[in-house]
Amino acid sequence: LAARCCAAFAAGEAQTASGSLPTRDATLAALACALLPLAEPGCEALDRKRRPTPLPQAVCKEGLKLPGRTATDARRVRCCVRTGFFFQQLSHPQVLDAAPELAKLSARLAAGETGADLRRDAGLVLFDVQELWRCALRVARARSVAFEAANFADASAVAPADAGVATAERDFGALENALAGPTLDLDRIWATLQPHYDGNALAEALDVPKGPLIGGLMAAQREWQLAQPAGDK
Repeated sequence: LAARCCAAFAAGEAQTASGSLPTRDATLAALACALLPLAEPGCEALDRKRRPTPLPQAVCKEGLKLPGRTATDARRVRCCVRTGFFFQQLSHPQVLDAAPELAKLSARLAAGETGADLRRDAGLVLFDVQELWRCALRVARARSVAFEAANFADASAVAPADAGVATAERDFGALENALAGPTLDLDRIWATLQPHYDGNALAEALDVPKGPLIGGLMAAQREWQLAQPAGDK
């Protein structure tokens, strides 16, 4: 299945209308694709302290011996660094975790949905993956092809059928265009969206200390602003 994921990623990159990923992001996406079968719910191992650990993390730490903070969470891919394409700080954008959510967004868009709920849900995913959202989208595309047995000639086949790749490229390409273009207009939303009220203002207005309540209100405010981009205070 890991080989199928990587083959589906390569086939998709060859067909994509928006151009292949930069080398850095393509390397990260290939690593993420190889780890996709291990990132499913319940895939865990026990670390040296007998604590449950996601299998991608265990592979990076104990198998690949990646340096630094790489093994913090192998579901989260941030950047690769210069010499030898070592990977560092797999601790922020959730590329592997985002794949199933991006697949759902792609299906909703393909079904004709373009409203506030879709923009809100897509925006929340982009806040997680941030500048690597295109990388995450390509991983999601590969997952959708590789995890569907009908896209392969038989049980031993690794290379996916062209029709399956083309269908995924159509749907995920449409989502990429919607995210970057006027339909959803969410590219760099994580950097440009400013809350109408910060935590201090909310705590003062409600006369409550900062804590989970304020955190929940800030999250709700973000969701509302994503759904209502023209809304104001």
